[in-house]
Amino acid sequence: MKRRLTTREKVMIGLLAVASIVLYRMMAGDGIGFGGVAPDETKALEFGEAPEVRMDMLARAAAEFDESGRNLFAYYVPPRKAAPPPRREIPKPPPVQRRDPKPPPPPPPPPKPTAPAPGFQYLGYLGPKDARIAFFDPGNEEPILLARVGDVLEKRFRLLGFTHDAVKLGYTEDQWQGRTTELQMAGLR
Repeated sequence: MKRRLTTREKVMIGLLAVASIVLYRMMAGDGIGFGGVAPDETKALEFGEAPEVRMDMLARAAAEFDESGRNLFAYYVPPRKAAPPPRREIPKPPPVQRRDPKPPPPPPPPPKPTAPAPGFQYLGYLGPKDARIAFFDPGNEEPILLARVGDVLEKRFRLLGFTHDAVKLGYTEDQWQGRTTELQMAGLR
């Protein structure tokens, strides 16, 4: 398998070729220029006689332009002008019959009441896995609440269990029976 030249090697070979041509031209005495006149050889430029302008050709009348002929400056042949098509009348649409507007849809049912949110923050827990004690901050400079699984908080919430960073709370009121909420640790919100 043949090895291919890298881009760097190709550039180096090209520069080497250009340098060798320049060196050869300098050694031959032709100078570095390619195809030009050497700077030391100055020749006077010779011009021939000026051409004769024929004034009789200018006096002739210009040829008329034929529009139906070939147009050198267009990529297509323009269509010949034709008579416009006859106008046809558009029939009027039938009159629109007014209908009584539809009655508005009935209002949506009132939203279901949502369960109350706890008014305290969960701070963390202490103790072994089967006897943990949770700490809650009720705010308003009240003392910190302590609770175990099954205890009632603020007469509305029951502590149901622990997760790694939250507690699961249930409701003691009859209308919210069976519903639960999860309260995240205060610093993780």
